[in-house]
Amino acid sequence: MWQHPTGETFWWVAAIDWQIKRFWQEFEPAAKYTGAATRIMPHCYAELPPLEGTTERPTVLYGVTAKSLDSISAFHPTFIYVDEAAMFSPQAWNRIRIRLLGGRGAVILSTPRPNFWAKIAEWGRARRHKKWCYVHCTTEEAGILNPQEIELLKEDLPAALFDQEVLAKVVADAGAVFPNVGTVAVGAIEKPREGVRYIVTYDPAKFRDYAVVAVWRGLKQVFAQRWQKMNYTVQVPLVADVAVEYNMADIIMDSQGPGEAPFEMLEDESITRVNKETGEGFYVTGVKWDNALKGRLVKDAIIAFERKHIELVDPEHGEVYSTFVNEHQRFEQRRSPSGISYTYNAPPGEHDDCVSNTLLLMHGVRSPQITHIEPEKEKREEDAAGDGRTRTPRITVIR
Repeated sequence: MWQHPTGETFWWVAAIDWQIKRFWQEFEPAAKYTGAATRIMPHCYAELPPLEGTTERPTVLYGVTAKSLDSISAFHPTFIYVDEAAMFSPQAWNRIRIRLLGGRGAVILSTPRPNFWAKIAEWGRARRHKKWCYVHCTTEEAGILNPQEIELLKEDLPAALFDQEVLAKVVADAGAVFPNVGTVAVGAIEKPREGVRYIVTYDPAKFRDYAVVAVWRGLKQVFAQRWQKMNYTVQVPLVADVAVEYNMADIIMDSQGPGEAPFEMLEDESITRVNKETGEGFYVTGVKWDNALKGRLVKDAIIAFERKHIELVDPEHGEVYSTFVNEHQRFEQRRSPSGISYTYNAPPGEHDDCVSNTLLLMHGVRSPQITHIEPEKEKREEDAAGDGRTRTPRITVIR
């Protein structure tokens, strides 16, 4: 391409920033060696001038991420090279698809996902319009990892994720991170049972997001509520009511950032709600997220869904339970801009408050709490009981 100028325009489009950076590290020195001028605008740019004595235009390459396609949309490509196409937003893919109509060809690479990529693969296998073709290549066939490393991955990864990432299979649930979500959403709402221990998970939100509280018996969801635009002074007592109703269920909640205020308010509620006759009450555990912790909890949840150890309430029981299923099915894993780690979030413009409740439950599974009374709180709780009784320390374990 660069040794023989053709006057054509090439696009190299990647899903995320680190892929463009890695491509440019290798491509730019080679382009300069052939006499091309290179620069970084909002995108990567290389231009090889035409041969002397010809009237051809320069040969140009634009390198850009899918989210920045607007910056090159005016430069119509002759050829397009696409990396990790299945990670593109539908809007970005549609823009690429339109540009294919006026070009001479494209190479579209991707780890498979159960989205529009399945349709692209279908077109290739069917040789649609006699223009498309399809090449299936596993990680081992590509020579990226040796067989021993692949066997280690097979032991460590959930089966669906291994099939997708290593064997390059389109797996129905793998793209949504959590497998079997629809299969495990068969439970029913459960009233509190005498003598049964429950756990309450709570992801607070005040204005933009939704606040969600859920009740679990072990890994079985038995109740949930969801609110929006509700002040903490109203929201927190409702959460405390749920904990009291479900046999003084301990609460695991997001206490980071905006969650700090409701966490402190719930701690105060836990003191005032102590049963004066029995001395029993509920405890509040705050969880402060970081991406490393979230990643570990997501992996724990993937395994729980894959092995069908977890159970959600059937969506037929109400909108909040339908939302639980939808959020889990649409939850996304994306590689960070550095390319070193993954981030886990809802798709842009959507919510993941229900998923956060599941991850809080996983935190309870991973780190069961020995709940106890701090010395400085003991007197306050004794006063709240009114009869000299204090709450008995207990171990909260989720099974």
